[in-house]
Amino acid sequence: MNMTTARSLNEYPPALDVDPACEEAVRAAKRRAAEVGLVLPPDFVTLWVKAPGAPNHAETHVSNSRYVCVFMRDDLGPRGTYETMLHELQHVADASIIPHSSRDEVERRAEAFVVRAMRGDPVNTIDARRSALRREGQLSPIVPSANAGIHSRRAPPGH
Repeated sequence: MNMTTARSLNEYPPALDVDPACEEAVRAAKRRAAEVGLVLPPDFVTLWVKAPGAPNHAETHVSNSRYVCVFMRDDLGPRGTYETMLHELQHVADASIIPHSSRDEVERRAEAFVVRAMRGDPVNTIDARRSALRREGQLSPIVPSANAGIHSRRAPPGH
């Protein structure tokens, strides 16, 4: 897919029948983020979308450094949703600095947070996370967009 023509997840229809296990994975990611010290604004929202095969797992949209919305694909399964939400939560926490930061820096911070949050998680290890990133062949690049406030997690090839 041409990266300049990729659809933003906010252009996909809402998902109305989200797997309860994926909804719980989002809540678990929020709890884990709080456990490891990430401070989140209380008023950000998560919207589920039907976007099977879309190039991004999720996108965090920031408007005027205040309104923050995470668009999350509904087809990632609980584990994929959990890891992706951890990544997006760092973007949510960084909402006020995103307009003044490079995309690479914002993505580095998000991936570093995923590694930090998953350290000590009994189901995951830092080595497993690094192996997964190597398999994906990327560290979550973002789709270029006219809206500099959009940050997203790329789906691995073939998903």
